[in-house]
Amino acid sequence: MPFNSPPKVSQFRAWATSLGYTRKAESVSAPEIWVDSEGRWRLKIKHPAERAGLHPRSYEQRYSCREINPATDQLEYYDPVTGMFGTRNSMGHLEVVID
Repeated sequence: MPFNSPPKVSQFRAWATSLGYTRKAESVSAPEIWVDSEGRWRLKIKHPAERAGLHPRSYEQRYSCREINPATDQLEYYDPVTGMFGTRNSMGHLEVVID
């Protein structure tokens, strides 16, 4: 699925639904979390943080995603916009547009 750059939340919701992920019940303080059939989180859409001392991008709307990496057969951080795998540090604060 092609995404805008930066991607829109509506695109991620459609993408997650197409993969069979389901949205967990929301909490005011928690991010929007989509899980696979085994209950493992696959997509998080995160609101700006309010605590001090966090990663600079934590104060922006952001997302993180995890997919099975075919090279390792492990669930790893992933950017569906670029198709690249990475670490929590490199892929845990990706820009998203709330639409």
